[in-house]
Amino acid sequence: MAEVSGSAVFAGGELIGRSEDELRPVRGAGIGMVFQDPMTSLNPVLTVGRQIVEAIRAQSSTSKDAARTRAEELLAEVGIPDPRSRLEAYPHQLSGGMRQRVMIAIALAGGPQVLIADEATTALDVTVQAQILELIERLQTEHGTGVIWITHDLGVVAGIADHVLVMYAGQCVEEGSVDELFDRPVHPYTRGLLGSMPLVDDPRPARDRDPLATMPGLPPDPVSLPPGCAFYPRCSIRADVRCRTEMPSLTPVAGSSERHRAATFYAPEGV
Repeated sequence: MAEVSGSAVFAGGELIGRSEDELRPVRGAGIGMVFQDPMTSLNPVLTVGRQIVEAIRAQSSTSKDAARTRAEELLAEVGIPDPRSRLEAYPHQLSGGMRQRVMIAIALAGGPQVLIADEATTALDVTVQAQILELIERLQTEHGTGVIWITHDLGVVAGIADHVLVMYAGQCVEEGSVDELFDRPVHPYTRGLLGSMPLVDDPRPARDRDPLATMPGLPPDPVSLPPGCAFYPRCSIRADVRCRTEMPSLTPVAGSSERHRAATFYAPEGV
């Protein structure tokens, strides 16, 4: 198994290397997590009320009765109707959107400063997805919570993000404000992702539109990355020797703010 390296700083402190006891107060109270599939994240044999109560009591010395009252408040806060009766429901008795709201309630139970949403709307239909996105945005505003949204859906990114990091093979290949990234993408992977999105406001008939971009090949094995740039085998602007042997670092993009950076040796023409 490959070793994990790097740095993860939260509230001014390094998380990498901390013991389980040291990390316990960070999990839940400092950082909350909403997973992709609530049906596999929730315990199927426990009521949602019991699971929320456990999350609350794990972070404080609250009594069971007080925790249950707080659990009801959390269900109401995330938009679940008749929250008192829903406390007695099991996950399979709720819809996918309701289960995801329960997951958000659990994530909020500790009053986290940061909420990580990992593909939190992927398993939902577009109508429910919009409701969940609106809910997260409202909660962020009301609680002042920072949100890290992990997704492959650039439509979601365009609608909710302030700052974007594009990842490939475990590395950041481009970052910048959402406006900079969508208006002036530099890395060929970023350009490929954006080029694969259909334009809903394209006035041309479907038969006259440009074909969507595709990327040849497959992503590399993350535990056995090739030397040099990991995107090299799939890149359309690569230079054989340098890109195959050197790893490009994130550097500022000319003509953009200092926060817009890309890990590529060769910016495409016209950028």
